[in-house]
Amino acid sequence: MNTRGFSLVELLISMALTLILLAAVGAAIMQTLHLQAFHAGRAGMSRTVASLSERLSEEARSSTAIFIPSSDVIGAPNDGLNAHEVDFFRRLSAGGDAFVAYRFDKRLGTVDRY
Repeated sequence: MNTRGFSLVELLISMALTLILLAAVGAAIMQTLHLQAFHAGRAGMSRTVASLSERLSEEARSSTAIFIPSSDVIGAPNDGLNAHEVDFFRRLSAGGDAFVAYRFDKRLGTVDRY
């Protein structure tokens, strides 16, 4: 007897193998996308840190004095192990003084410039 085509068992086995391969490829693609998003987030954080570091260096270079005040710009204690603000003071060439404060908010993980 000359039969053409596949038997039901062969068809089921080939479909199962195809589904397993598709699931493996899909999982690999999802893992790659998650990894790419993770690295993009870290690169963004790195740029933010570099920008802040550059700005603080420029403030320090142009300042007459750098100090840690006993209370921060909003009146909270800023001494000992709880220090979270640094202030920069400079004399302006046109006369007068300028103060700049950088305050770290531990809860939010942000640095604000005042």
